[in-house]
Amino acid sequence: MMSNDLWGNYGNVEYWNGRYESDRLPFEWYQEYKGIRNVLHDVLQKTSSSNSKFSNMPDAASKVDGSNFGSIRNATNSCPPKEYCRILIVGCGSSRLGEDMMKDGWGWMVEKPEPYKNGGERSAVVPGITNVDFSEVVITQMEQRANCSFYRTVQAKFNRWTRSKYVPTLSNEMKNNHDIDLKQEIKEDIKQVKKNLSNGTPTSIGCGIKSSNVIPTLCRMSFKCVDVTESLPFPDESFDLIINKGTLDAILCSNGAITRCNKMMAECSRVLKGHGSMVVVSHGTPENRKVCFENSAHWQQQKGGVEYCTVPKPKIGNGEFQNDGPMYHYIYIARKNSNRQCK
Repeated sequence: MMSNDLWGNYGNVEYWNGRYESDRLPFEWYQEYKGIRNVLHDVLQKTSSSNSKFSNMPDAASKVDGSNFGSIRNATNSCPPKEYCRILIVGCGSSRLGEDMMKDGWGWMVEKPEPYKNGGERSAVVPGITNVDFSEVVITQMEQRANCSFYRTVQAKFNRWTRSKYVPTLSNEMKNNHDIDLKQEIKEDIKQVKKNLSNGTPTSIGCGIKSSNVIPTLCRMSFKCVDVTESLPFPDESFDLIINKGTLDAILCSNGAITRCNKMMAECSRVLKGHGSMVVVSHGTPENRKVCFENSAHWQQQKGGVEYCTVPKPKIGNGEFQNDGPMYHYIYIARKNSNRQCK
C-alpha cells in the first residue's frame, strides 16, 4: 500500500526532478499505449462524423491525394484521421506513449508547409505530438531519447505511407507545366523524392526539393517544460486530442488540489478544438473522478456527458496485476463544451 507521504509528493516538482535524476529509464504509469490504443481509436471514430469531410479519408495503408490536404486541417466539426491529428500529452513524464503513438501513425503530417519562397526554406511544420511536463529534468531526458535512431524507424513507416502519394502528383505537375526550366526542376525533384523514399531520408528542407508542390514532411514530436495547472503556451483550439495519463491523479494529491484541477480543466478545454476530446487514464472510480469534470463548464454534460470505460491493469513480471485493489484502470472521455467561450 502506498503511503500518504508519498502521495503528497506527487504535486511537488522537486520530488519529480529528484526521481527522474535517479532513474532515467522509461516508466509507464498505469497503461502502455497498447493498453489504451483501442480506446483512442474509438474516440477518434466517434468524433469523426460519417458525414464529415474525413468520411472518405484513407488510413495509413492507403493512397492519399494531396489535393484534399487543406480540407483535412481546416474542418472544425470533425476530428481528422490519426495521421493528421494534433495531440497534446500532459504530464508525459518518462513514458513512451508519444513514441509508440508515432510508430502507429499518429500525428505524422499535420500542417501543409508553405512553398519555397525565392529559393528559401519552407516554414516550420507544427508538431503532431506535443509532450509537456513540469519537470525540466525529464523533458531534457525525453528530448535526448527522441533521437535519430527513433526517427529513422518512424520515417521508414511514413515513407511507405507517402510512397504512392507525391511522386504521381509531381509527375502530373511536370506534364501540365509548359515552362521548360521548371519541368526540368520537377523532374529532378521526382528523382530526389524517389531516392529519399527508398533509403529512408526525410524528404524535407535541405533535400534539394525546389518544386512549389507540397512535399511530405514527417512531423517530429516537441517537448515543453510546462505546468498544466498554471497555463499552457498554446493558442486556443490548437489540438484535436489531449491525453492525461495519471496526471489528474497526481494533481489531486497536491496542495490546493481543487483549484489546480479546475485550472488544468480550463486550460485543456481552451486549447482543444471544438470537436476535441480529453482522454484521462486514472485509478479513481467514477464516484471520485467524474465530479472533476462535472464541476467544470468546459466539458459537455449532455449527449452522454463524460463517458468512461475500464481496461485491465498490465501484469508485472510475476504475472500479478499492478498494485492492489481492482484489476483494472478507468478511462474517462471528456468532450469539449464548444458552446462555452473559454477565457
